[in-house]
Amino acid sequence: MLVERRRKLKGYEMMVLLDPDLEDPKGAVERLGEILAAVGAEGVNVNFWGRRRLAYPVRKKGDGVYAVFDFSLYPDQVHELDRRVKLREEVMRHIIVCQEE
Repeated sequence: MLVERRRKLKGYEMMVLLDPDLEDPKGAVERLGEILAAVGAEGVNVNFWGRRRLAYPVRKKGDGVYAVFDFSLYPDQVHELDRRVKLREEVMRHIIVCQEE
């Protein structure tokens, strides 16, 4: 018997920490937005926090550029998003969390 699974969009939040030495950090944020669109994210909202002092060095840097993305995505696409973000050299750290419904 074939059981049809209904795919349901879920809300996610992704915070990224970008290299502070980037010439165009907002351009890097736009490229991350393009990655989100490529994996099928909907309703993408970007909150650019800018440059902040870090509590401890990351990749020998004391500062970082923060951006937070809110979006909806099918759960089976989260792994692909994570993989693509990891491949970006300008991303020093990132985290993707599912938002409470």
